Amino acid sequence: MISNGFLKTMSMRVEEARREIPVRDEVEVLVVGGGLGGVAAAMAGARTGARTLLLERNGFLGGTATAGMCCSVFNCFFLRGGEQGTAGIPEEVVDALAVGEGYGSKWRAHKGHIIYDTERGKLILAELVSQARADILYQAVVAGTLVEEGALKGVVVESKSGREAILAKTVIDATGDADVAARAGIPLHIQERGVHSLCFRLGKVDVDAFVDFFRRNPEQYPERMDVDWSVDEALAQFDDCGTFLFPHGGGVQLEAFQRARADGVLPGRVGIHDSVDACQMHAIRQTGIVHVITGFSRFDGLDIGKISSSMGDGRRMRWLRFSGTTFPDSGKPSSSARGPIWGCAHRAISMETSSFLQR
Repeated sequence: MISNGFLKTMSMRVEEARREIPVRDEVEVLVVGGGLGGVAAAMAGARTGARTLLLERNGFLGGTATAGMCCSVFNCFFLRGGEQGTAGIPEEVVDALAVGEGYGSKWRAHKGHIIYDTERGKLILAELVSQARADILYQAVVAGTLVEEGALKGVVVESKSGREAILAKTVIDATGDADVAARAGIPLHIQERGVHSLCFRLGKVDVDAFVDFFRRNPEQYPERMDVDWSVDEALAQFDDCGTFLFPHGGGVQLEAFQRARADGVLPGRVGIHDSVDACQMHAIRQTGIVHVITGFSRFDGLDIGKISSSMGDGRRMRWLRFSGTTFPDSGKPSSSARGPIWGCAHRAISMETSSFLQR
């Protein structure tokens, strides 16, 4: 039967009623997803002179790099011999983020991540896209694709303005999970057990005291993890740039965490999360902020029910790890526990010579 514009079938499915929708815009290049890859794609497209639109589901750019609070870029710009291997827009973006933090080109003298404040990063990325003369459409989610004779002609978006179409000569899928490709019916590989974590930030941290702990206790720093370097190299980057990286997996060897587990203060698992197998931290002296990654969890990242459960478990873990107490009776997470689940991509486009995998 027809009810409120859709057809209800005998199974647990509904059939949407066919309808016409307005065309919001028609551009030459449409980039879907405003993470670092989408930002670079939009800048490149606009600089050719093509009318370019960047579509983003959040109210700011950056994706995992801002919304996910993964506030660093791996320094993969130089080869082992010291010569530069990556340049162009990626280098331009990193330079802008580093300038925003006040250490400019000093990152080039170190192996560690280029670390930045996520709030400042949102503004910097938007400025880079605007300077390239690309347009940005925020808070719009792709709800469908427009395919004609095997060619992708545009997308359908949902926003506060309703359901609309955006037509484009070229569509670039820069979403984290190949969402446009999936909706266009392209054959995909599904990674059913991706690795996830929840990130949050701590404010009013005495970052110098935090780093000094590792000066006094260098054996507590996990060398050769994330970056092929020593604690002395990590300290040198902090002294030069004011940013400090504590690598993934470092919590496993911290004596404080080991004692907390032995004493029962920190359980080995909180819901589906291991409590210490991630624990990457990024410290920024200028702002007194430390970004922290909780323990890893492994599940199908395309299952929104499991994503919701994992976010709740991640917030409970944050409370246990940094307060040493059980979750408050109110059941409300601390205001410091912010940031969405992030993880590796779960869909990849199968290609003859390579696989397309995006974060």
